[in-house]
Amino acid sequence: MDKKKISTNKNSQLQTPKEAKTVTKKATIRTQSVSPQIKLFAKESIINTYAALATPSPQKSLNQKELAKIKKNVVNQLKNKSSLMASGIAVVLQKPVQKLSSNNLSSASSKADCLIDNGKNMKNLSSFTEVNVCLNTQNKENNCQQNATKDKKAKKDKKTALKDLKPLNLEKEKELFFKSNFTYNPNFLYQLSDINLNYSVPHTKYFDLALKILNEVIKIYGSEHKFNEEEGGQIIDIPTTTSFFEKYVKDLECEDLVTYEFQSNTISPTCCQHNKDGTSKIIIGLPILYRELRIQGVLNHEIGTHFLRKHNERQQVWFKQRKKFGLEPSSKVEEGLALVNQKYDLALNQSQKPFVFNAALHYYASVKSSQMSFSELFNDLEKYVKDPDKRWRECLRVKRGISDTSQHLGMYKDQIYLIGIRRVLKYRNKIDLVKLHSGKITVKDCIKLTEKNLINTEKIKIPYFLKDINLYKKALDRIAEVNFMSDITVL
Repeated sequence: MDKKKISTNKNSQLQTPKEAKTVTKKATIRTQSVSPQIKLFAKESIINTYAALATPSPQKSLNQKELAKIKKNVVNQLKNKSSLMASGIAVVLQKPVQKLSSNNLSSASSKADCLIDNGKNMKNLSSFTEVNVCLNTQNKENNCQQNATKDKKAKKDKKTALKDLKPLNLEKEKELFFKSNFTYNPNFLYQLSDINLNYSVPHTKYFDLALKILNEVIKIYGSEHKFNEEEGGQIIDIPTTTSFFEKYVKDLECEDLVTYEFQSNTISPTCCQHNKDGTSKIIIGLPILYRELRIQGVLNHEIGTHFLRKHNERQQVWFKQRKKFGLEPSSKVEEGLALVNQKYDLALNQSQKPFVFNAALHYYASVKSSQMSFSELFNDLEKYVKDPDKRWRECLRVKRGISDTSQHLGMYKDQIYLIGIRRVLKYRNKIDLVKLHSGKITVKDCIKLTEKNLINTEKIKIPYFLKDINLYKKALDRIAEVNFMSDITVL
């Protein structure tokens, strides 16, 4: 605020209501952007103060009791963060003043004292200006501090993207690790200096369930490798993968919306990247790890679930307005549902067992990564995964984002597969499973939106496995049975 706009000659005295109105006009210049009600309050406060001080005589002094009352009013207004009154003159800020520090409150009160002491002749209007400036300065400081705190919290809460968790020196550290006979703990370098994994501690509630699934697979098949061979068949090549992919997107009539790309040195064998224009890209890791009896399930996971739920989200009233509709983060249910759909075809084949072995392995390895170094975890996982390359990849998944992997820390995100599938299976008989695919929504949100009749199912794309909902439910029942989750259903 420009002092010159409201200051008066220090030698002048306010003796008439006309002069009071002049001061009112000048003093309220700074309130142009506030509401008319606040402006009126300021104007009336100034006129009423003049009347109190200038009647019956502008030379009349206020007694100590009156001065103390005015001072108390000023201090209370300062503390209450409301429109401020200094000797009855309204100091109206464009935004409410935040809680003042003791130093700034003391400074503002001193300025108010100066004004009050000279109130009998209203000479020291500049003191009023200084009170105003002091409070405005404090307001700005508090706003800056609040914004900085919010920005810091937002930055802290925002987790680092998975694409930024791939180590820059991955191949070099892998070579050192294998040369050390699996005793060296890699020191990974990342493009970002500040990484937020957003998972401070691992989830442990379903640790026994994870162990039960892992041990049952080893008991039945003897090893993870034999399980993969018997239930998945032979590993396929790039041309076969391409053929499966192109047929899948053609059947969905979304050839222009989904593309694919083969990449080397990926952490996950497959991932789906969404673009702002509504298109998606499937990243397929090399060397190919897909098997002939499981490739359909992978496409159900990445395209039939991740892509379609994202695509269908754009057809809903809550698209880009999730906060307005109070929708929850959906990553757990997203991955759980994708895993259910991945096992759909296997579940309908009575000669196969749709174990969620990898989900259980990710859960188990995440818990253990919080208790072990990289090399310790690598050796611990040998009882479930014999192949050193596969074990390396599993350790990398749960230790990515960590620079010094000798620390008992991990990236526990991949626990959401087991957490999510358990939640989907638990509510499989309570929710509309087609509507659950109508957008990126949770089980709870699906129930809420269904009750409010807010889900649009007319324009959404439906994958083949939802065409017969009874068959789909039958597959879910078998997945629950095989993975020791039959008893958790909610009706």
